[in-house]
Amino acid sequence: MQTTLLGVAIAIILALVTALVGPLFIDWNSYRGEFEARASRLTGLDFRVTGAIDARLLPIPTVVLQGVEFGRPDEGSKVRARLLRIEFALGALARGEWRIRGERIDNRAMREFIGRNYAADSRGRWFFQNGPQRVFVELEATPWVYRLTPGAGLLTHTGARPRLLERAALLDDGRFVLVTDLGAGLLDDRDTALFLRVVTDFAGLPLNERGLERWFDGRDAAFVDAAVLQLDSSPRRIERVRFNELEQRFGFARVPAA
Repeated sequence: MQTTLLGVAIAIILALVTALVGPLFIDWNSYRGEFEARASRLTGLDFRVTGAIDARLLPIPTVVLQGVEFGRPDEGSKVRARLLRIEFALGALARGEWRIRGERIDNRAMREFIGRNYAADSRGRWFFQNGPQRVFVELEATPWVYRLTPGAGLLTHTGARPRLLERAALLDDGRFVLVTDLGAGLLDDRDTALFLRVVTDFAGLPLNERGLERWFDGRDAAFVDAAVLQLDSSPRRIERVRFNELEQRFGFARVPAA
């Protein structure tokens, strides 16, 4: 597999170099069938490009596909995206790795498709299961981002609802991390004020302003009232954790190793 991906990567680099040398003379749309065949073979999905295709080497090796449709061969419904922009890191390509950098996926159907297939392996590496292929994810911080909403409790950024609260932590940069049965996740910064309302003292009483000050200063302990978050757990003491300890303390890999 590594040899195959390396061969494909080299082919793409050579093609992009050709595009740089003579971009006005190459019609990438004539390679539509090859793009579709390679994508279908690598992902195990039916893959179609109905719009224009463009590719460039500089400033970043990039392929832009317009009108993308893909789905499982045995399913009638397809995921559709108006535009898919793929930027390749040259170092990663030379190692036979595929990476999409710095692009936000705005298509709702595509986000839901990825969310349904987001999981971790036994080594704590998170990935998106795309047919027979696993696309490993390089995490900015934690595998999940948790949102806290009145009446709905705790939800992940994909809309999944955890059942148990296992641990809670305050990072050295002031952010909160919650560890549920789904895994570790940062609390969305927008929900910090609401979250502080479920922080209690040892007796289970909400912390007032002075209590919060003593806790932030490290003089007192504080706990999370999991029941208020609609989670089936007893109160969890909030740990103090450094950001660079996240992976070791909570068992996941931010940068998946081969």
